[in-house]
Amino acid sequence: MTNLVMIVSLMLGTQQLQCGGSDIGKTVRDSLFNEVVRQDRAADAAWLACDTKEKLAARQARVRAVRLVLSRTDDFTPIPMVAFLPKNAKGVPLLLFTDGKRTTLADEIRAALGEGRAVAVAEMRGFGETAKGNHSFYGSKRPDEEMAVMAIAVGENLAARRAEDAALAARHFASMAGVYRVALFARGTAAIPAAHAYFLERGLFASFATKNAPPSWHDVVNKPELHFSFADTVYGALKVYDWTDLQK
Repeated sequence: MTNLVMIVSLMLGTQQLQCGGSDIGKTVRDSLFNEVVRQDRAADAAWLACDTKEKLAARQARVRAVRLVLSRTDDFTPIPMVAFLPKNAKGVPLLLFTDGKRTTLADEIRAALGEGRAVAVAEMRGFGETAKGNHSFYGSKRPDEEMAVMAIAVGENLAARRAEDAALAARHFASMAGVYRVALFARGTAAIPAAHAYFLERGLFASFATKNAPPSWHDVVNKPELHFSFADTVYGALKVYDWTDLQK
């Protein structure tokens, strides 16, 4: 895993920002090769205004919101991240991931800010802003299934790449928060790559927690009623470990 990254700014204006999400696709493409990081305070204020409680919490905690797009130099896949940094932060910073839109983590963000903690929500490839939408791949209900199968076809693994995304986000968030380690939280199917990042880069993480995580690989194999997905699979891994082992 290379440590060299390109950090790209999302120079969003308030006209581009909408509650429940933001139109960043064109901005990401246009800004992909800019090596500068900027903070758009107008966009930050508009994002916080999407939720009255969140806006109030931000004011009380004197929070600085920073938007970044991280990218590895070997594939340039954009990894969006929004970090909220209280002026006098306390406690272990919290890094959040989910398998849907990052706005679904609003409750977790508010709770962390209410505790005075720095908090960031980042998106692994194929989730959130970089998801493929409602496209169906051979009848699969998962929009990331095509991405997973294509990765396997070229000798890659989607879960592995997503684990690298998580480690990349953790490394930069820790630097922004001025700490060595962050607490890691993953909801839904994002738990599998997050668990790999936690196990392989233990020095980056103070703790790891999940919510609504997928079943173990053993259960998927032994219980026909459970749905199998290539996006959640690491080829040949079950001969050695189950993904749930990585949380220990």
